[in-house]
Amino acid sequence: MNPMELNDLYDHLWNMGTTLESEEALSVLDTDYRPWPRVRYTERASRHFYDHLERKKPAALMELKQYEKKSDLAVYMPILLEVMQLFGLAIHTSLERTMGKYLKATDGVFRNELRPDWQLELVSKLLCTNNPAERPFAVAKGHSELLFLYCH
Repeated sequence: MNPMELNDLYDHLWNMGTTLESEEALSVLDTDYRPWPRVRYTERASRHFYDHLERKKPAALMELKQYEKKSDLAVYMPILLEVMQLFGLAIHTSLERTMGKYLKATDGVFRNELRPDWQLELVSKLLCTNNPAERPFAVAKGHSELLFLYCH
């Protein structure tokens, strides 16, 4: 995959929100779930970033899946799904307000397929620094399963 444009990442985040709002919400806890492809994984810094994040993923997933051992699972599951759906709704609401004009899902007027190549070339060079203003999305970008942690 060529370097992913920023809009594409937010489209993937939108899709994750859609998954969280569905009956398949818990699929984000599957071992092989990725909310989006690794960005610039061929570059050393990017590979180091992903490798660092994913090193702890198996242990984190095992901890997150402890709900499966609850004795009151039948009562707990509907509440868990409702919380996951609220995360999905929050992702959609935030993206509609901040990136709505740039997303495929919202038929944004600035979505990638409507932009000229020179703009796409410039956008592909943008780098997210995860400064405090970006923190809500940085959490989702770092580990999709961290969204789940906030409900405990």
